[in-house]
Amino acid sequence: MTTILIRPAEKHDSQALWQLNRHEMGYQYSLDKSQNRLAELLEDAKHHLILVAIDPKTQQLLGYIHAEYYATLYAELKFNLLGLAVDQNYQRQGIGTALINDLIKIGKTQGIDAIRLNSGSERTSAHQFYQALGFRLVKTQKSFLKKI
Repeated sequence: MTTILIRPAEKHDSQALWQLNRHEMGYQYSLDKSQNRLAELLEDAKHHLILVAIDPKTQQLLGYIHAEYYATLYAELKFNLLGLAVDQNYQRQGIGTALINDLIKIGKTQGIDAIRLNSGSERTSAHQFYQALGFRLVKTQKSFLKKI
């Protein structure tokens, strides 16, 4: 396992996060919009938690996890995992697992019941990763979107 430091995301991480989203997750969102969104989310600590994995020697950002507090009228408080990405050159070295484990530790201190996530059907290696960490498939659903 690569030695890493996990810390809360900061505004100066925006370009590295944008690159991870672009290269590892395939999202074509502009850098300017990504920087603005990160600034908004960092101000919203009651609803969003973003952690980054850093190489302590080089200070390179290797991966991140983004969760929102998922509060509903019908279930206990959960984390909703919105994003987890690790630089492809550092995958399979325990970084994603370490990020999930830190999220679990934080959740336990805050009374979080579980972590939920949605993952595209084509991301089969991600599904295997989550299942190896104890996530279980609870339902199959369709995703709908209406532009407004």
